Amino acid sequence: MKRTQKRIVGFLSLIAVIIITAVAIMMPAPTTQATSGMTDHLTVRVISSEPSTPSITMHSPTDGAEYVLPNQTINFDYTAVNHILVTIEYTDVDGVVHLYTLKDSDTSQTSGSDSIGLNLSGSGYGYGKYKVKVTGTGDGGDPSYGVLEFEYLPVITSTSTDEETGESTVYINYDPDSDDIDTIIINIYDENGNPVEGLSPITIKRPDTEFKFNVNDYGLDGKYLVETIAYNSNNEKLYKEYNIWTVYHAEETKVPNTGSFFVNTNISQTDYLITGLLVFGIVGVVGIGFAMRNNKKSYSGKSNRRR
Repeated sequence: MKRTQKRIVGFLSLIAVIIITAVAIMMPAPTTQATSGMTDHLTVRVISSEPSTPSITMHSPTDGAEYVLPNQTINFDYTAVNHILVTIEYTDVDGVVHLYTLKDSDTSQTSGSDSIGLNLSGSGYGYGKYKVKVTGTGDGGDPSYGVLEFEYLPVITSTSTDEETGESTVYINYDPDSDDIDTIIINIYDENGNPVEGLSPITIKRPDTEFKFNVNDYGLDGKYLVETIAYNSNNEKLYKEYNIWTVYHAEETKVPNTGSFFVNTNISQTDYLITGLLVFGIVGVVGIGFAMRNNKKSYSGKSNRRR
């Protein structure tokens, strides 16, 4: 009887410790009382007697961008500048470099903004690489430069794939108002440069802008190169190939049905792990039950001997 009372008291004490600990953890930490006060802010503006340094800030086109629309605008800000020189360097499909001056004049004010419109499909321009350079010169210091580069292309391609269904889409972006483009050819190659049999080449005619297929139909699994080429009505290539890499995943191979223990299910590595944990839990519970039963028998034997 005394042993039972001690166990009950010990158990209640343990519960009390757990409750007190939980309450202590949930109690909010004391906040530090802030001392309010008044602060004087002193702003000092220093005006230099020396002339400001010229600066040029480019805003558009976006540096490193790719465009399919010919109409673009060069936008930039300038500070402490009284003369601006704007040049554009155009590299065509044959690698020939053309240099043009877009502006070379004094400014009406030393600081401000300026913009110059471009028609890249006009005379002297075309598909290729462009480099814009703005030079600002002021009364003091060295000239300031703003430089950006971009590309004007007949077609730009992107892809997306639904990993669950394997449905993939190739998106073709081009100028719908361009009379240059007649046909677009898409080729898909594996990492070894081999075209995907039965899929390449893909022919796109205006005004179509996308092509859909299922990667599982062609067993595509890995890294692939998507090549896009635009042609005119004379079947002449308008510019070099536009290439992007994409990754396709073929449908996963299903684990064969084992036909044992689980009905109408496939046992994978996860199933084995879960089964093992269940078996371990059952054995553990049974073991604890036997241990408690043996302890009771032991205590019972001792009690009988005392009598």
